[in-house]
Amino acid sequence: MSTISSFCIPRMDTRSLPSESDEDKIKTFVASKFTNIIDINEDNIDIVIKYTDQGYLYYTAFLHPISTDACYHDIVADIERLEKVKIHFSDKWFWTMRMSTATRPRDFENLYEDIEEGFAWFMDQMAHDEMVLFQKCPVTKKEDFPKKPVSFDWSSEDE
Repeated sequence: MSTISSFCIPRMDTRSLPSESDEDKIKTFVASKFTNIIDINEDNIDIVIKYTDQGYLYYTAFLHPISTDACYHDIVADIERLEKVKIHFSDKWFWTMRMSTATRPRDFENLYEDIEEGFAWFMDQMAHDEMVLFQKCPVTKKEDFPKKPVSFDWSSEDE
């Protein structure tokens, strides 16, 4: 199965977007401009907030199409041939679109869950190994504490 390429709009001027825009409104606006071009919705658009060296706000958009059709293949062919295409979405404004070279970041909630599961497993293993260690080397009085380090075979079965 072939992968679907993503697109990048490296610079979207705030003047080209609806006034008082937040990230969700920008995603909706961008998706509405691509309804007849590629199969995409708001969930498949990533918006990155950026600033120029002079401190002016602009946005970068990453478009991740859901499926391919003839129009999608035409856009990919044009971008491969010209390196970029202009998407005219009003009388005064256009966006320059290129192929995206960045991979789409994973959903942070899924990443957090993976980390949390891994940490819980690690803590369970540590608690289990500690129990095994203390069962094999019980110390009840100060005099019983070994003078030399006790070697422990971590590869042995713990049952």
